[in-house]
Amino acid sequence: GPDEAVTLFCGDGFEYPAVVVAVDRKRVALHVGEAVAVDRELGFEMVVASAVPKGDRGDYLVEKLTELGATRFVPLTTVRSVVRPKPEAVPKWERAVVEASKQCGRNWLMAVDAPTTWSAFLGRTDLPATRFVLDTSSAGATVLATVTAESVRA
Repeated sequence: GPDEAVTLFCGDGFEYPAVVVAVDRKRVALHVGEAVAVDRELGFEMVVASAVPKGDRGDYLVEKLTELGATRFVPLTTVRSVVRPKPEAVPKWERAVVEASKQCGRNWLMAVDAPTTWSAFLGRTDLPATRFVLDTSSAGATVLATVTAESVRA
């Protein structure tokens, strides 16, 4: 209702305090205040590449990565992938990132890349210097390898 305080965000790292001025059936008029820089992000870049699970679990994966603070999600197409994500899935996941960001109070949006192959992903030069390869098929997640950018280029 009128005079109620709200906080707006657009994924740029700022929050925008606002006050509701008027409300009607299809619109809300706001008086938006000065941008406030709020840093709730991890102190490092976290890029997660994963094959996409079946059904709604792909959406769940994107939601949880957003809540955990991942900076980028790269959907992989692998030899044994059951789900072959299409580029059209990216806008759907980007909407899920916005919704999860609203829910958890995150004010930077996690990037979602177009689906790529494992070999193309390994050849990328825009990834963090240290990389971990995980195996979740055993009793617990196990680090199979720690790869540095220098060993990938060698």
